[in-house]
Amino acid sequence: MYYEFDNGNKYSKNKYSLEEAEQLNATLNHCSNCIDCSYCTDCGSCENCHTCINCCSCIDSTNLENCINCGDCEYLYRSSNCYNCTNSQNLERCRNCNECNDCSDCINCCLTNNSKGCKSCLYSENLRNCRDCIDCQNCTNCIDCQKCKSVSNRAMYIRNISMMTAYS
Repeated sequence: MYYEFDNGNKYSKNKYSLEEAEQLNATLNHCSNCIDCSYCTDCGSCENCHTCINCCSCIDSTNLENCINCGDCEYLYRSSNCYNCTNSQNLERCRNCNECNDCSDCINCCLTNNSKGCKSCLYSENLRNCRDCIDCQNCTNCIDCQKCKSVSNRAMYIRNISMMTAYS
């Protein structure tokens, strides 16, 4: 027994009054089909979004690791083909991320178990942990590389290499 709204959200009649359900639904504009997701107030933190079935717009959430049933979320860390995890702060938990197409923005992608496929991790502060990343651009012997210790040093190193290459 649910109150159902046009965007697909449902709220238990046993848990909410109609007024409470309407107020809650008004805060979930981007969280369609979110059943009783009472803490997703702006779809910016999904830490309690355990029944969010099709939360496709939670692209900036830093708490998606707890969105356990979000089966169609493009940025979900559990995804078997996590193609768009460019903003996820929890990408190190994306153990099945085999083909991330934009690794240059994946801050923690070198912590995945599948770092062998990580061919463009140019700005990762965790590049020193990327033990299997044999094709890492502009960095020979990428294990504990001193130049890769920080994002700023790595970015500066890449810029310098790019400039030297451009002017050579």
